[in-house]
Amino acid sequence: MVQHVFIIVAILQNERNKQNKRNSGRGNVPDKPQLLPLSKEARLSRMPQKPGDLVDALQDKIDLQIKRSRPAKAARSKRTNSGQ
Repeated sequence: MVQHVFIIVAILQNERNKQNKRNSGRGNVPDKPQLLPLSKEARLSRMPQKPGDLVDALQDKIDLQIKRSRPAKAARSKRTNSGQ
């Protein structure tokens, strides 16, 4: 008898959850924009370069601004050697 009551309560809760989901709808999620297909020129401009065009390409030199470095300091332990 007690088992039947738990099953009935579970079914009622499941139905209540379904009803709440139906009532709440999609929430405040914005609609997806309708995208138009790109023109051929736009698609070609967004394509990556062909690997053959990149062969023997000169690489840009990285400009590193070298600053004076600080001398290294030893990390000191906060403990003393007196056993604390």
